[in-house]
Amino acid sequence: MPYVIPAFDTIPWKNLFHTQGRATDVVALFHAIDHSDEQISRMALYELANRAEQEGKLSPISPLVLLYFQELLHKNSTHRDFILRCIKRIATSVAYQWEEYRTNNSFSYSEDLAILWQTDSPMYWPDFISEQEDQLLWSTQNKNQIDEIIWHYTAKILIDSQELLERIAEPTPLAYGLLYDILTVLKMIKPQERIALPRSFVWQTELFRLRAIHPTDRTNLGTYLQGDVAQYLSFDPNGNMRIIDFYIDQSIIEQQAGTALVLIIEHSLTGEFLGSCALNDINSESVELGLWLKPTAQGKGLGLQVVQAMIALIQQHLQTSYILYNVEQANKASIRIPEALHFTKGPSFLIEPTPLKNAIREMEEYRFYL
Repeated sequence: MPYVIPAFDTIPWKNLFHTQGRATDVVALFHAIDHSDEQISRMALYELANRAEQEGKLSPISPLVLLYFQELLHKNSTHRDFILRCIKRIATSVAYQWEEYRTNNSFSYSEDLAILWQTDSPMYWPDFISEQEDQLLWSTQNKNQIDEIIWHYTAKILIDSQELLERIAEPTPLAYGLLYDILTVLKMIKPQERIALPRSFVWQTELFRLRAIHPTDRTNLGTYLQGDVAQYLSFDPNGNMRIIDFYIDQSIIEQQAGTALVLIIEHSLTGEFLGSCALNDINSESVELGLWLKPTAQGKGLGLQVVQAMIALIQQHLQTSYILYNVEQANKASIRIPEALHFTKGPSFLIEPTPLKNAIREMEEYRFYL
């Protein structure tokens, strides 16, 4: 770790605060996590995560709790999946606030995390006097300043944990799925140069063309993103036009930021709508591919050709190290594509239910190294 911190039980927790008030309960939670009763230990982990993150919001102790969870990964194999789930909660909150803070390149870090609880720190509260005094302290806080400081330190600690996370030995399918989500956030929030392809972008082949998604595509998406076509997507549109409109709007924002590129597949000669493909989570290390075709375009080898075109597109326009193709185990037709293109087979893993996809997904990972 590049940070200089004292032992966790010597930090002045009584002068720090979290999502539920003063952090005086944190040391007791640390001790409860070491309890021999597994139920007590897991409940303490859960409560500690609640104090570091709640409803997508980080707290002033988030960077310290994140460091603590990272230490636990090496000494507590019993709760490894649960600890990773706690880290994912914090990482997800970092991702939520990334757009707000990522353009601030002037933030300076101290490698001594004691700066967070020095008496002149906005995170440091004087000794407890009364509940009324604490309420007054809270009402006079510069919350925007605190939020920015905490986000930058939590994000930096998360980024610096990449090597630690990648060397976790023999993760279970659930642990690998959690790791995958954490590492995706980590790779996306790293400072890096991004290439935003123009809204007019088109990739042409003899059979089809790929062009950037546009609001006028809503009718075709609403018509075809249902039933079997949508079965293996990461979200369940079910013909809901509000979800479709949000998806299009978000895709345009992500294209302009250089973080994703959603493309419509059309027949080169007739302009017939055939489906859609996407370059998701674009970063300097990896890009993940996604693809779906309408029923009449399936079973003709088009998916293979689209993926070949996407690989060529990435090689020509983006700077990254490898391509990810993650596919559900039951989607046999899609699995044949990376196998035919000699992708390297990776681990099998599980993705837990999300607000957008209420199902456990059994996945296979494939990689294509550039």
